[in-house]
Amino acid sequence: ARIEKELSTDKSKIKDVIDKLNTTVYGGTDLGGAIVGASNILSKSEKHKSIIMFTDGQSNIGLPLLDALAFAKKESITVHTIGIGTREGGFVEGVPSAQFQLDEGLLTKIAEETNGRYFRAVDLESLKSAYESVISVKIGTVKLRLSPYLLLISLILLFVEWGIVNIKYRTIP
Repeated sequence: ARIEKELSTDKSKIKDVIDKLNTTVYGGTDLGGAIVGASNILSKSEKHKSIIMFTDGQSNIGLPLLDALAFAKKESITVHTIGIGTREGGFVEGVPSAQFQLDEGLLTKIAEETNGRYFRAVDLESLKSAYESVISVKIGTVKLRLSPYLLLISLILLFVEWGIVNIKYRTIP
């Protein structure tokens, strides 16, 4: 697991990094390391924190997944998983001697443990739908106590009124 780009709101830079991603052979897949690495980046934020994992669900090296999930839950991070591949498995061109088989059970467990959702991407449309479901904005009500603000405004107006009355009727020599 490695970080390709720190958090950024610059969409063009993010798109450039995504376009430059390629398949490289590191000896296995470290889902636990990916969760912990992303959690470390997100832990500084006070906003809602979510990770979207786009994977076949095979984790065969690195940090134990249960430890990574415990860390993500401790940091209040939601992990959404998008499964790619087939249940039967297969090979990917350019990655010799590595078989990729979709492990929906593991991906579902990761999502459930962190209050996320699991999606299966079988084509481009289902992938787009999964991303849209994850990033959809929920509109809700925000409770705000206005009493202190209204009290402050009324005190300011009272002092302004008091100042105007004392200046208007006062004679200046």
